[in-house]
Amino acid sequence: MDVEVKVKVAIPCVMECKYDGIRLQAEIFNFDGLKKVKLTSRRGKDRTLDYPEIVDTLIEHFPVGIILDGEIISRSFQSLTRKDDISKKKYIVFDLLIDEKLHYVNRYDNLRNLFTSLGLLTLGYISETDTRFTYTYSTNIELAEHYTANTIKDIRDYYEQLNEREEEGIILKSLYSPYER
Repeated sequence: MDVEVKVKVAIPCVMECKYDGIRLQAEIFNFDGLKKVKLTSRRGKDRTLDYPEIVDTLIEHFPVGIILDGEIISRSFQSLTRKDDISKKKYIVFDLLIDEKLHYVNRYDNLRNLFTSLGLLTLGYISETDTRFTYTYSTNIELAEHYTANTIKDIRDYYEQLNEREEEGIILKSLYSPYER
């Protein structure tokens, strides 16, 4: 089957997994001499009390002044919406919002460097011939899968991998776009 592909994002671009979760920004700040975290939905709703294990990890590992954009995930989206659910939650981070005017490629490099400097992940390669990064994490806070697509074939191949894993979909991001709320 021939499918026409209309490119709205210039190639090369970034490919990321689309997670089926709840998108939240995490702000780590100082309040009366104490490190605090606030989790906020896109509509501005405070969700901090809903995810205490994520808040605890953010307080333990991240410095004051950091704002992260990410997605809370669990075994299923339905489990995230139930108050009585006790399944393990993860916060998948896909952007660092300290300087929103930076191009995405620079914000992501800063984000990966932050995770590495905090000892939250170990970088490696998938194989000797595949130089995409693979990460090993030590907490319930992880970076989103993040690969560069140099061709439409790269995008199609990654999309097929995500479908095989029954993921939600694919996100394409321009390497050189600033963050827009």
